[in-house]
Amino acid sequence: MPVVLASGSRSLDQTKAYQLLRSQAMLKRESIEAIAIGVVKAKDLLNF
Repeated sequence: MPVVLASGSRSLDQTKAYQLLRSQAMLKRESIEAIAIGVVKAKDLLNF
C-alpha cells in the first residue's frame, strides 16, 4: 500500500516509488517498513 500511495502522489511507477521509499529509509537509517508506516500515517492524517 505505501508504494501505491507514494506512486500515486508523485506520479511514479511502483518501481520508482519503492526506490524512493528505500532511499529515504537508507538516508534516515530506518527500515523500509518504518518509512512505509510513516507514509500511511501521513495519508490518514491528511485525509481526515
